[in-house]
Order: sequence, then structure tokens, then C-alpha cells
Amino acid sequence: MVELADIRARWISERDKYKCFCEHVKDLLGPQIRKRGVYSEIEFREKDLASLLKKALHKGYRDPYEEIRDKAGVRVVVRFLTDVGKVEEAIGQTFAVCKREDKSDIMDYNEFGYLGIHYEVQLQESHLADYSAFR
Repeated sequence: MVELADIRARWISERDKYKCFCEHVKDLLGPQIRKRGVYSEIEFREKDLASLLKKALHKGYRDPYEEIRDKAGVRVVVRFLTDVGKVEEAIGQTFAVCKREDKSDIMDYNEFGYLGIHYEVQLQESHLADYSAFR
């Protein structure tokens, strides 16, 4: 079993890499979204240490550090629902999509809540030469 102290130490040493990766994702995705005529706000964050440790404790992972998939995230906020498809197209053309999850799919028709669409992506092979540190 992985100790929380080990997770903490590893995250402290790697957190800046995740932040830098998010900046690169934003730099790759932003122009692709603008090219499609969409105004968006792109934000990013790396998971804070307390949240990472809490998730490691409560999710029952065998290897929490490796199994936690949301150590960093990039958020694209658009004004109009019609822009979502254009952003999804930009994501699909910019990255290799590993997983897509539409949060509205789990809501009942009469519920109000978060309508985000989550993607788990990897860099495409064509970007790995420029971003080899993130292989």
C-alpha cells in the first residue's frame, strides 16, 4: 500500500510539471477554438495537495497516485450551447481523446445542475516532438 507521505512527496515534486502541461494544453487548444469563431475562457488548475490526499484515502485505489486521473485540468467555458460542438471538434483535432463523459447524461430531465463535458486526452504523436517532456 502506498503511504500518504509518499504521495505527498511525489506530488510536491511533480506538481509544477502538471501546471506547465496545462499551460501547453491551453496554448494548443486556444487557437483551435478561436479558429472556429468561438469566444471562450480557458482556465486550468493542478489539483491541490489536500484534495489529492483526500481522494487517495477515500477512493480505495491500489496505487492512488497512478490511478487518480484528474491531477490537472483545463476548463473551456463558452457562452452559447451551440459553441460546445465546435469546442469538441477542436479537442478531437488537437488531442487523442481517451475518454469522454457528458455530465448531463446522468441527470434526470427535471434536474438542474452542472452540464460539463469531461475529456481525458493525450497529446497526439505530432505534438510529442515539441512537448517531449510530457510524454
